[in-house]
Amino acid sequence: MARKASKASNRSVRLRSSKSLKPQLVNAAPAGLQERAPARSLKSIGSMAFLFGATIALLTGVLLPGASNVVVTSLLVVLGSIAGFLNVTKKETTPFLIATVSLVIVASLGGDHLKYEIIAGRYLEGVFRSLLTFVIPATIIVALKQVYNLEED
Repeated sequence: MARKASKASNRSVRLRSSKSLKPQLVNAAPAGLQERAPARSLKSIGSMAFLFGATIALLTGVLLPGASNVVVTSLLVVLGSIAGFLNVTKKETTPFLIATVSLVIVASLGGDHLKYEIIAGRYLEGVFRSLLTFVIPATIIVALKQVYNLEED
């Protein structure tokens, strides 16, 4: 008899808890998805632009080390601009600018120095030049956004 009573009380607890949670979950899910959908899609576009740009920059530097291609250069500039607009938040601005400025300095000096290496220098110079073509527009966009934010405050 005690077993039957404990089973019945367990069922009632389960039913009460599941009934009380269902209306909250059903009502909260659509509103949360509607508010976050545009931000997630823009962030994912920015992330994809960054990944594609970095990949294209690396491949271009290795496969076409000495040649400059107008289409690839334009594509890298556009992808870098998109990544700068969509991928960097206000909180990430200062670390991004510090990282990209150091990357620009090291890549430009390293590319100039390594181009005289016998075997790999030409390819490393191409990779650095392509990365600079991709990163510089993103750096300029983020820096301009930061100046605007400073003027706005």
